[in-house]
Amino acid sequence: MKSIIRILLLISIVTTYSCTEKARKKERNVPILTNQIDDDSCLERRDVEIITKKILSTDDLQLYLKPLKEKGLGVQILRNEFLTDALNVTINGQKVVFIDSLKSTERVFKLTFPKIDCEAKKVSFAIWYEFEHADITGNAINQNNEWNVEVVGHGIVD
Repeated sequence: MKSIIRILLLISIVTTYSCTEKARKKERNVPILTNQIDDDSCLERRDVEIITKKILSTDDLQLYLKPLKEKGLGVQILRNEFLTDALNVTINGQKVVFIDSLKSTERVFKLTFPKIDCEAKKVSFAIWYEFEHADITGNAINQNNEWNVEVVGHGIVD
């Protein structure tokens, strides 16, 4: 009898923890950026492609991308939940490659979207380029169905 009670108690604890953890993850997750996979998604894959291309096209990023092109090296970005192989992004005539973290090197750009405001149609971004110790931050804002990117911070971190 004691073992049945222990098993039931264990199942109850695991179920409660699992449901609580799922609720916590849902609260802190930003929408999935794909082709409207679900009703919670506020951006489509095309939006992410446009935003990424516009970020990479800024003068601040071109400073680091042009030497890569001159050396025949492609642009590599660390893959994450938003930036996947499903995206089709080209910059300076070359396809951007999304790299798994296990294959990452100091020449891989780490692009993240720390805040997505669906109502304001605003996406904050941050880029870390370890090779140059460069840190770039900014915002992508959708106005009249067109994404515009502004860099708000750019520096070299020692």
